Amino acid sequence: MESLDFSGNPPADCGKDGRKTLFILDSYGLIYREYFAFVKRPLTNRAGENISAVHGFFNNLALTLKNFRPDMFVVALDSRVPTFRHEMYPEYKANRQETPDDLKAQFPWIEEIMAALGITAVRSDGFEADDVIATVARRASAEGFRVFVLSGDKDLLQLVGGNVGILRPGKKDKTKMWEEVDSALVEEEWGVPPEKICDILSLTGDTADNVPGVKGVGGKTAVKFIKEYGSVEALYEHSSEIKGAVGEKVRADEENAFFSKKLVALRYDVPLGDGFSFESLSVASLDYSAAAKKLREFSLPKAAGLFDELSRGKEGESEAVPLKKNEGDYKIVRDKDELSALFSRA
Repeated sequence: MESLDFSGNPPADCGKDGRKTLFILDSYGLIYREYFAFVKRPLTNRAGENISAVHGFFNNLALTLKNFRPDMFVVALDSRVPTFRHEMYPEYKANRQETPDDLKAQFPWIEEIMAALGITAVRSDGFEADDVIATVARRASAEGFRVFVLSGDKDLLQLVGGNVGILRPGKKDKTKMWEEVDSALVEEEWGVPPEKICDILSLTGDTADNVPGVKGVGGKTAVKFIKEYGSVEALYEHSSEIKGAVGEKVRADEENAFFSKKLVALRYDVPLGDGFSFESLSVASLDYSAAAKKLREFSLPKAAGLFDELSRGKEGESEAVPLKKNEGDYKIVRDKDELSALFSRA
């Protein structure tokens, strides 16, 4: 994938190869990040309700649409019911703190404004947003689109490669709203290529999601094993060759290693609904004015202004009306005296 410079204002196709671009937003990743960015000094509306997440979400969305100008855009949402991972493993993500009530209250508001904007939001019962993202990204890649997933979630790094890239919140360069993560950067940071992230997490586990992994195997050891053997499956074909205490730990936790891989592996077969189509994801059909109106109802004039700007830009793309020379009596006012004389005449 051709490297992109996201510090400026990329061309309409987000590149020079002429292919259409699809941006997939990990919605809850952005919502949580914006909520906690203001957690010490939350933004509130006239009723005193916390609107930090709504503010941050739509500010970011508007700037993303303005600066990157994707051809298509879709938002991925989590299932409203327990996912297949929770059914496999009730302790999955059980170590996470309960979502604050004043954040929960903002979820339907965000969905209401997105509906007014006309942006497509996809969720599927029993699946996480990550699986929705993986399914949409794979289908879009097969269609030849350039796909960018907007997320800071490490699990989604598995998707990087070919037509698919990740845009994560600025990490190396804090001034960037989103920075590109390609295969080379994944390997630099993780020690393995993107397609091996799943194997690494299967061995190390994941404390954020309460995935068990193999007790006693840390990141460096996991990288060493996967570099040497290539996969969790190949590692266990040769586990009898691993010497010392670490070999005993690997052999003792074989079941957990394979179970963890089932938990961390993304799904690519999520049902997206009969009405899903890439044509319906076109940003050309978005109603920026309706979104601005809704945002003002939620006491968010700054975000509303950004969508007003997008609306004006959209109108400016239509065929220009030729200007006519003003045939009236007019003159340029150049100083205070001329302005004062004009007021006197009025």
